[in-house]
Amino acid sequence: MVVVEGAHALSAPDVRVVPCADWQRGPGASLRCGLAALDDGVARAVIVLADGPELDPRAVDRLAAHPAPFAAASYDGTRDHPVALVRSVFADIPDEGLRVREPVLVDCSDLRPPGDVDVRD
Repeated sequence: MVVVEGAHALSAPDVRVVPCADWQRGPGASLRCGLAALDDGVARAVIVLADGPELDPRAVDRLAAHPAPFAAASYDGTRDHPVALVRSVFADIPDEGLRVREPVLVDCSDLRPPGDVDVRD
């Protein structure tokens, strides 16, 4: 597991924390930093946001197993997280992040969506 830190230093036991000096360029820059830190043998990455505490782990499994080069979970037709990418698209992530790209949607309507808690503690 890789966690990317940007403006604020992180400390997380049992997790590889990767600093991203270009974090201010946008979420895509942070994502590229995290993906660049993965071992060369990683063929597919599943991206999970830290502020989605209700994420059902079965959604991660579903996205990890999906064959599309870029896939995103959808809940009742709404695009959400997690997302998954094959290595061949790792370098093609814009600074704005993946919201500007169209993924293959993977139905996860039978699962609990991740939620979004943008609260700083």
